[in-house]
Amino acid sequence: EKFERMKARQQNAKETREKKPGQESGSNRQRRKKDEDSSSRRNRRRKNKEKFERNEEELQKKKKDRGRFAHFIDDVFMSVREFKRKKIPDSLSMRQRKKERNRRNKIILRDTIPKISHDVPSNEAQKENICKFLSEIFGLGVQGLLQQYQTYLKTYVPPDVTRVAFDKNMERNRYKDVVCIDQTRVILRNTDQDYIHASYVRGEPFVNQFICTQGPMRGTVNDFWIMVMQERVSHIFMLCNVTESGKSRCAQYWPPDVGGTAEHAGVVIKNLSVDNDDSTLVLTKLEAEGRDEHLTIKHVRWKNWPDKGVPSSVFAPFRMLKMARQSTNRPTVVHCSAGIGRTGCIVATEMAVQILLTPRPLDLVRAIQQLRAMRMSCVQTDTQFVYVVRCLLAYAMTCGVLQNRPALIQKAAKFEAEYEAYFAAKSADTLADAGPKIAEGTKPSIEQSNTGVEETAKKSPQLGAEQNVDAPKQNAETQKMAPDVQKAIAEKAATPDFIKLSAEVTKANTESPRARGTGEQALTTRPETEAQVDLANGCTNAPS
Repeated sequence: EKFERMKARQQNAKETREKKPGQESGSNRQRRKKDEDSSSRRNRRRKNKEKFERNEEELQKKKKDRGRFAHFIDDVFMSVREFKRKKIPDSLSMRQRKKERNRRNKIILRDTIPKISHDVPSNEAQKENICKFLSEIFGLGVQGLLQQYQTYLKTYVPPDVTRVAFDKNMERNRYKDVVCIDQTRVILRNTDQDYIHASYVRGEPFVNQFICTQGPMRGTVNDFWIMVMQERVSHIFMLCNVTESGKSRCAQYWPPDVGGTAEHAGVVIKNLSVDNDDSTLVLTKLEAEGRDEHLTIKHVRWKNWPDKGVPSSVFAPFRMLKMARQSTNRPTVVHCSAGIGRTGCIVATEMAVQILLTPRPLDLVRAIQQLRAMRMSCVQTDTQFVYVVRCLLAYAMTCGVLQNRPALIQKAAKFEAEYEAYFAAKSADTLADAGPKIAEGTKPSIEQSNTGVEETAKKSPQLGAEQNVDAPKQNAETQKMAPDVQKAIAEKAATPDFIKLSAEVTKANTESPRARGTGEQALTTRPETEAQVDLANGCTNAPS
């Protein structure tokens, strides 16, 4: 019986196999189709897995060849044309293709991002913002600006700042009353001591980072180059001379001659080239090689900026700042003697320009107060404050902001005349006061012998941020200059331009209520008319 049952099952199975597809039962067809589908899915998954592994291997090779961030940059900043041309690879599975399409839909295309220039105004909103600022400035005038500084900035100290490191390292400070605050100071790493009189100036609205510092002393040159290598500095802006008025203002921390070398703190500095074609700036290309770092640094020195005074050029700051903006990933060191006056003018000018280009309303007093929260006492005198405004006016005129605005052009011409008249009168007054004492052979006082020196500020209760006062020139030098000075005074007083300018200043002082706020800062050199420069192209050889 068992044999017969087994034989019957075999016969049924044989008949089932011999049946035509149309005669096959529905359950058998579903079962066979399911088996075939399962097999095909397994095969597809196996093939897709192999393709995915091959793609991953190829992607890793490409990443090594193209660099660390190349793929990221291609994805995020892809232009519309490049985006449309790039085809999704056919080797990807359906799921991977869908994922790739979703990823591309979320990409922020470069052509859709509004382009904001950080050099010149590129749209009407920026130009209107600059015009609004200039209108406010023209309403104040030079005397109003001087009064603003005396009221809001002369003794301003930012709140909640400390000076512990400054007090502990007095021997490393050039001036005992120019404070380096703890909150923003540069901390040296991998050294026996971590202090240097230098402060970070960065963040909104700056495009690149600045480090404001005092002029290196003989005992701090090593610290200076340790900081330069540690922060990977791209530019060094030197706004003073090594010696001024017979006094050392900065150590010779770099080799001045082409081909010369110097070594500080294990860093070998070589002078590669010197470009002295610019009338205001000297560009030196330096090569600094340390133990683990090799840098090429551009050293830019301003030839004739008087201490605590203002220079004649109003275009040179923008040539320097154009260089700094080209290195957004490396900071720029800016220093004069104390690192607050001339240094503050350059950094404040950059801060004001970037605020105007944002565009946001610019309150220059508030901007400098914010700047002082990073570098104490920036913009040291009232005339330096006016100089920053004069630079911004030159910037606006050169960029064509005042075109088709005759009312603003007229006010700008009036402001320029007031600016020149004020400084011409101050220079003449200083020479006239110093002349008789020089002729008598007596030593002039500090206020009379040093043009551009402001009265020492009162000591702050929190930080004691009184300003340095330069010592008078040596008696022998002043006696030697006496005939030339007297001759210059006589010639100056006899010129029609000087008589006209003096009359304008006298009239402004008697008619304007702001005349009572006249600043005490004098100018060493009278500003001269300057040619226009192409700021958009960053021309470095324009006359100044």
